[in-house]
Amino acid sequence: MNHRTLRVVLAPRAAVDARRLLGEGVALARALDADLAAVFVEDADLLRWGSLPFSQEIGVASGTVRPADTEALRRLLARRAGEVRTIVAQVAGGVGVTWSFTVTRGDPIREARRAAVGEQVLLEPPRSAVQHAVGRAAPLASRTTVAVLASTEQDSPEQQRAWSAAHRFVGAHPEAVTTVGMADLAGGPTPRLLVVSLPLITRTPGMLDRVLAMARCPVVLVA
Repeated sequence: MNHRTLRVVLAPRAAVDARRLLGEGVALARALDADLAAVFVEDADLLRWGSLPFSQEIGVASGTVRPADTEALRRLLARRAGEVRTIVAQVAGGVGVTWSFTVTRGDPIREARRAAVGEQVLLEPPRSAVQHAVGRAAPLASRTTVAVLASTEQDSPEQQRAWSAAHRFVGAHPEAVTTVGMADLAGGPTPRLLVVSLPLITRTPGMLDRVLAMARCPVVLVA
């Protein structure tokens, strides 16, 4: 019986983002011989902000200022969750990957940390990191590589698990696995995926947040 699970943590963004990330997640789940568990995270801070009595929203087209409509926001998030669930069923079910879908409320990064205990988690970096990369053309070859974040504990079992995961992702193309340092995240070629050892990165307070802020591609946290 297969007990390995790859979790894909999704924020309530456009369906095109979810389809792209889930497509990558399904490919990784197949490489790992794993089930896929999609976790849709409603932004608790956004809902909390919307419920404050002084909160206002501005119409995109009209520019009209009006009180924030918390119920409308809840309906929007529910609709977005339904759209993402449909994509999960199409992308994962279409290739025979066992999948599940849950909705939770909180912060995507904190949820990723919580979900990564004993499992592997795929998540999109914060939108600011993606926007920062707009207009910065990466070498075409780099988009097929899987990068492992370098560690001072390269020979540790935790880092070896990260390397092992990266090699499973690329299958018969071990030459596609490379290693990168923190400096490469800011200005180096953009890989297809960044693989990070969760136990090692969390030993330094704030380091995971820094990596996610700098990453310009989906990140795989290996427990």
